[in-house]
This record gives sequence, structure tokens and C-alpha cells, in this order.
Amino acid sequence: MKNTLPYFLLLCFCFLAMQMSHAQQNNTALWKQSLAEAEQQGNTSQIVNIANQLAAFYVQQKDYAAALPHTLTALKSAESLSKSPENDKKVAELHFLLANIYKNQKAYSQSLVHLQKAQPVYQNSVRQTEWTKEMAVCYALQKDYANAEKHYADLLPIAQQNKDTNTEVLALSNLVSLCSAQKKYTAATEYSQKLVAFYEKTEANNPNKKDEKTTENLALGYQNTGYLFRQQGDLKNSALYLNKAIEKFSQQNQENSTVVNNMAVTYSMLGNFAAADAYYKKAIELGSKSKNLTDLATAYNLAAGNDLVRKRSFDAISLANKSIEVAKPINAYKALSDAYLVLNNAYTQQGDFKQAQENFKLAEDYRKLLEAQAAKQKEDNQKAQAATQQTENDLLLAMADKEKQNLTLKQMALEAQKQEQALQLLQQEKNLQTAKLKNEQLAKETAEQQLKLAQQRLETERKNQEIARLEQQKQLQNLEIEKKQAQQEEQKKALELEKNRNQLLETNRKVQDLELKEGKNREQLAYWAIIGAFLIVAIVAVALWRNHKQNKLLRIQQAEIGEKNAELQASEEELRQNADMLVAMNDNLSETLGQVQEQKVIIEKKNGDIVASINYALRIQKAILPPLSQIQAEFPESFVFYKPRDIVSGDFYWFATLPEKTILVAADCTGHGVSGAFMTMIGNNMLNQIIEEQNITEPDEILNQVPALLLKILSSSENKMKDGMDLAILSVAKPKQQDATTPIPVSYAGAMIPLYYVENQELKEIKADKMPIGISKNEGFRYKKHSLAVQSGTSFYLASDGYQDQFGGEANRRFMKRQVRELLLSIHAKPMADQQILVENTIRDWQDAGNENQTDDMMVVGIKVG
Repeated sequence: MKNTLPYFLLLCFCFLAMQMSHAQQNNTALWKQSLAEAEQQGNTSQIVNIANQLAAFYVQQKDYAAALPHTLTALKSAESLSKSPENDKKVAELHFLLANIYKNQKAYSQSLVHLQKAQPVYQNSVRQTEWTKEMAVCYALQKDYANAEKHYADLLPIAQQNKDTNTEVLALSNLVSLCSAQKKYTAATEYSQKLVAFYEKTEANNPNKKDEKTTENLALGYQNTGYLFRQQGDLKNSALYLNKAIEKFSQQNQENSTVVNNMAVTYSMLGNFAAADAYYKKAIELGSKSKNLTDLATAYNLAAGNDLVRKRSFDAISLANKSIEVAKPINAYKALSDAYLVLNNAYTQQGDFKQAQENFKLAEDYRKLLEAQAAKQKEDNQKAQAATQQTENDLLLAMADKEKQNLTLKQMALEAQKQEQALQLLQQEKNLQTAKLKNEQLAKETAEQQLKLAQQRLETERKNQEIARLEQQKQLQNLEIEKKQAQQEEQKKALELEKNRNQLLETNRKVQDLELKEGKNREQLAYWAIIGAFLIVAIVAVALWRNHKQNKLLRIQQAEIGEKNAELQASEEELRQNADMLVAMNDNLSETLGQVQEQKVIIEKKNGDIVASINYALRIQKAILPPLSQIQAEFPESFVFYKPRDIVSGDFYWFATLPEKTILVAADCTGHGVSGAFMTMIGNNMLNQIIEEQNITEPDEILNQVPALLLKILSSSENKMKDGMDLAILSVAKPKQQDATTPIPVSYAGAMIPLYYVENQELKEIKADKMPIGISKNEGFRYKKHSLAVQSGTSFYLASDGYQDQFGGEANRRFMKRQVRELLLSIHAKPMADQQILVENTIRDWQDAGNENQTDDMMVVGIKVG
């Protein structure tokens, strides 16, 4: 059981590692999917965050090649965001990450470029130490020792201020090495002594706790200081520090061959050759034990040099040969060159100049190999750096191309949307103006009807007033007559009254006469007088009552006449108001007509702007179509009949000359006008990518690649069920020898567009697959390739269905496929330039005969091979 436990634990560990790896792969896939969605949506902030996460993950995995494109994507997206302290910090962090990636790829120059770009944010922040350290490391790796020294010197006070002892030690150690490499031994010695003092202080502060690492570092510090004193010629201090180094190493039961060699050299320079010999032998013994062949070969060479100084040439030759035996198997060129130089000097001491010359030559050979090795390493580093720079440039160019393509597509989509909206707005305005004109026409007709009715009412009122006036005059005349009759009656009554009064007076007179004559009958006469007076008063009262009654009737009639006059005045006022209203309505109609004219001018201007935009789109579309001269350079006998319905076309053709074949493509995209033209841009880009970038040249393989690529481009479209195209691809092989009798290989694949060709005076047709290219229609469907071999002079034709679908003729029907076949057969023997004219004139005459406009985009392409 105990024996199986380690294996069980190992198995568990492997299982956990596999699970973690699987989870990381899943996370990476999710991040990549999220990144693609963010790029598709144009969400720049999300692109920065997700790409940064992917880059950090790959850096953690030490897969710097995979981290590079994601870091560049994050950086480019972050730089496009608006300026802010937070975003500036993010940009600086991405530059720092990119510098780290380039450093690990040995592209130190590029690493320094990005570190310098991060400087404004890092230099005055808590990460200043990290930034300065990275700058120093990159300069040192680039062997720019002066700049590396400067940045380590800058790092030293920062570390001391922050009480960061680890960074302080790092800076001092590197300053020692950098000053030594520049032979600035005085400065190097000062830094080395500071480092030694630091380790001595650390060791003194912990007397009861022995730190092996501190002791080892102190020993190495003593060794470096002793070496630096020797380089300055201070052999006394050199021996002092080297002895301290040996003592420190011995405290750890260690023996360091480098310290022993340095001690031997110092004693040799002091002239203490016996002590030097002892240390050289010790160094050789340590090298043999450690099995470090390079150190062993160096020890042999140093010992041999010591023998040369002492004129012991035979011993020097023996040691040098031992160095060569050790160094040759491991190709230690420096040790070999030094050994042969020792041999050169030793043989020179012996007077054997031939051997000396031969060994000098070998020493030079190995020195050159060493230089070549260094040069190759430098060249490899430069190549690696250039390759990394090229990789960055390629990635940036790819990103720029992708961004440019996306921008172009977005601009075209936006332009198409704007034009579509403008057309919709124009249609709405047109409908509104039509409705307004109808309403205004209706209002005008209503006003005219009201005016006619008002005129009729006015005429009726005028006639009624005239009748009323005549009636009133008649009544007035009747009243005047009645008044005259009443006056005559009154006069008559007055005469009767006067006559009665006269009769009464006559009666009174007679009565008085009778009284005088007949006094006896007075009472009877008084009685009759009273009766007579009563009768007179009654007659007068009756007359007065009749006169009052006639006056009252007259007053009533006069009141009625006054009311009639008032009604006539009110009618006249109403007629005047109606007339004013009609004048106002007429003014409103005039103003409305003016507004209609203004709207007409605006609509005409907008229509002109839209037409100008579409004409600009036409120039763009013509720019992507291959010129006829390019096709005729390969097929001198060829033509293209290309006629859009609405300025720009949903049809397009594509042409490419490859080393072994020529490819001609005819395409009919969904829709026409602006929407169709947009699809032609997508189709053209797809063909460029498939044929020219992916190097897929077989017609069926090209055709089978299009649906997936179209799905990728239009996957977010709401109309994806309708988006698509018909496509025909013709490939003509280039003959290896100019022989008119050799058959020419031709291959074709088509989606809804057939291939026509005339061979032996017979029109033949290769039918296309009845499956249009749409992102949801042809999943899993594979298009077929048709291959044939034809003789030189065979004519081929590709035509979109727009030509055969045109209406016209005397019966006003479609041109139809049968007539297309008859037309192509009838013209195939003529020159291609004449064929184009005949194709164009035939369809124009057909449309003119039916008085029909063009109903769809038209395209016919013809070539003669051989």
C-alpha cells in the first residue's frame, strides 16, 4: 500500500493538471469568442479588456508568439479611445506588457521602444522601480552597457528611498558587472565595495543566524572586489579580498575554482610563483571534480601561462595540450585559442618557430571561429529581432487592413442605409406631397363648389330681395292708396259732419224758430234736439274709431316693412362676409400653391443629392470591376455587356490571371441598385480572399468556400434568409505550347448561372447546380465541377438572368432563355466587338417594341479561347 501511494498521488496530480488545462482551454475559447463578438459589435472597451486577458494568459503560459497579436489588438483599441487618466494608464500597461513579450523574444530594441512609450505614466508612479529595472535589463541584453549603467544608477537611489534592499543589491551587482565590461574598474570597485559592505552589515546584524545565501554572496563580493583591484594594479588589496573570498567559501565547505584561479593569477603577478603553482594545481583539481570542462580547460591554460612566465616551456606545452584535449570535444573556442597561443609562445621560447607558427595559425583559426560564433549569435539576434519586427508589422498591417475593410463595409452599409432612408424619406415626402396636393385639390374643388353655392344663394337672395322689394313697393303703393282712400273717406266724413253740423245748425235755427213760433211744443223739440245731438256724437265717434283703426294698421305695416329692411341689410352683410371669405380662401390657395412649389424644389434637390451619391457609388463599383483591357490582354477576342437597372448594379464580374490558368467569374447578387451593389462589394472581397489569399483555384472548391465565408460576413444580418447570389466560375488552363491543335482544358462550376459555348457550329450548355448561394439555403450542399477539353477558337458565354427576364416584343412578354441561346448561336462567328453591339441592340429593340423599361440588371460576358 505504501508503495502505491506515490503513484496514486501522481495520478491525482496529473488528473488535476489535465482538468486545469482543459478549463484554461475552455476559458481561452470563450475569450476568443467574446473577442470576435466585441469586434463585430465595435465595442472598443470590451475589445481592450478581453484581448488583454488573452495576452496575459499566453504570457503566463510563456507562449509569447500567441500573446503578441492579442496585445497589439488591445493596445490599438485602447489608443483609439478618448483621452483620460484611466485610459492612459491602461495604454501604458499594454506598452509595458508588449515590452516584456519582445524582451522574451530577444527583440530588445522594440522592447525599449514600448518601455519609453510607457515612461510618462510609470516614471512618476509606484511602478517607477519596475520600469527603470526593465529599461536597464533591456539595455544590458542589447549590450548597450552605457545606457544600462545609467538606468541601474537611477534605480539605486529609488531603491534606497523605498528601503527596497533587494532592488538595491540588484542595482549594485549589475553596476559592478557593467562598469567592468566597460573597463571602468575604479567605478566598478566602488560599487563592489558598497555591495560587500551591505552583505557584511547584513551578516553582522544576524550573528546567531547563519544565512548561507548571504555568506555566499559576500564571498562572491570579495572575489569580484579582489579581481577589480588586480585590474587596477593594486595586487595587495587584490590578494586581501581574494583571501577573504576563499575563507568565506570554506565556511560553507565550498571551494570555488574561479576564486582559486584569480588567486593564482594575483600571486603570479606578485612574483610568488610557488604559491601561484599551488593555487593553479588546486584550480585544476576543482575543475576535474566539478566536471566543468570549460573551467578545467581555463585552469590548464592559466597554469600553462604561469609556466611560460617562469620560462618552463615544456611544462607549459604539456598543460596547454591537456587544455586542448578537454576543450576540443565541447568546442570551447576561447580555451582552444588561448591554449594554441600558449603553445605558440612556448615553442617560440624553445626556438621552434615552425611549430610556433603552426600553433599561432591554429590560435587565429579558433579566434576567428569564436568571432564567427559571436557574429552568428549577433546575426541570429538581429534576425530574431527583425522577424519579430516583421511579425509586428504584419500584424499591424493585417489589423489595419481588417479595420480598413470593416470601415469600408461599414461606410458602404451606412451609405446604403442613408440612401435607403433618403429614398424612403423621398417616397414619404412624395406621398405626403401627393396627399397634400389631393387635399388641396379637394379643398379647391370644395371651395369652388361652396363659391358656386354661395353665388347661387346670393343670386337667390338677390332675387328674393328683389321680389320682396317689389312686394314692399306694392304694399307701400297699396298703403298709399288706402291712405288716400282713408283721407278721402275722412274728407267725405268731414263733409258729412259739416253737412250734419250745418243740418244741426239749420235744425237749431228751425227749432228756435219753432220755439219762437211754437213755444208750446218746446219740450218736444228739446227732446228731439237731444236725440239729434246724440246721433251726431255717435256718427262722429264711429268716424273717429274707423280712422284710429286705419292708423293702427298702417303703423303695423310700417313695422313689418322696417323688419324686412333689417333682414335685407343682414343678408347684404352676410353676402359681404361670404365674399371676404372667398377672397381669403383664394389667398390661402395661392399660398399653398407657393409652398407646393418650394417643396417641389426641395424634393428635386434631395433627389439630385441622392443621384449624386449613387453616381459616386457607381464610380466605386467600376473601380473594383476588372477593366476590359485586362481581360483582352489574356483573351483578345472578348466582350462585356454590362448594364445596371438603377445606375449601380447587383451584377458583377471578376477576372484573374494566375501562372497556370485564367479564372473568369460572373455573379448576380440579391437585389439591384444600392443594396445589390453592396452585395457585389462583399462578393468581390470574398473572391479576392479565396482565390488570391487562400490560393484556392478550382471552380468547385472556390464555389464551396463562398457560403461559409458569406455566413461569416452576414451572420448578424436580419435579412440573411434573402441575402445571397448566383455565381458561375470558368477556369481556362494556359497551354504549355502554342499549338492550335492541342485541346485546351476548361473547367466550370455554377450556382444558377449556366455556361454556354459554341463548338462545331453547335451551341452547348452546361447547366448550373440549382442551388443559389445563400447563407441558410445550401448547408452541406457541394457544388460540382465540370471539365472539358475544347479546341482553339471556342467561344464561351456567361450571362445573368437579367437579360432573359426583360419584357418587350409585340406581345409584351419576357425575352426568355430560348432566344438567348438563338442569339448567341447566330452571332458566335462574328468578332467579339460586333457581338457586344448585337447583344446590346437586340435587347434594346425588344424593350422598345413593347414600350417597356429595364426590369433588372443585365450582364453578358463572352470570350474566345486559344
